Amino acid sequence: GDLALVQLTRESTNATLQSMIVPVVVICSVLLGFFLVAGWMIGRREREAAHAIEESLAAVGAGNPSSPKWIGTDEMGDVEFAVSGVSGEMKKIFEQLQAMAAGNLSVQLNGESGLLSAFRASQASLLQLSKEMTVLARGDVASGAKLAGDLGTAFSQLSAALGATISQA
Repeated sequence: GDLALVQLTRESTNATLQSMIVPVVVICSVLLGFFLVAGWMIGRREREAAHAIEESLAAVGAGNPSSPKWIGTDEMGDVEFAVSGVSGEMKKIFEQLQAMAAGNLSVQLNGESGLLSAFRASQASLLQLSKEMTVLARGDVASGAKLAGDLGTAFSQLSAALGATISQA
């Protein structure tokens, strides 16, 4: 009795398992296909996000900051958002520096970075140098103010040479 029941249960179970193999394989294949397509789409999206960040950072390096052209909603989007903020600030700073490079030494550099502090010091030295050169160009004696750095040393030598020339004349 029990042996026949066990045998019948085995046969029934084997038949059920054999009939389920094809549907399970199909379902697993479909799920695997969905996962592959989703992974490919996510990878493509991440590649586009990384490319947008790369372009934005290259623009900053070239002196023409711009925000990323595409901002996602994932972790890459957080990075893109931060790069966008930095690009906006750098654009303002570059505009100020370009005005300064064009000869407008009255531009006030806004910001708190170490680079801006160095440019402010250079700006102050350039303004002082400009005043001293104006005095020398008029033929007057320079005030003798000591300018910092290599520019100050070069100006001191120039001033001394011009002073010697004037005193010999």
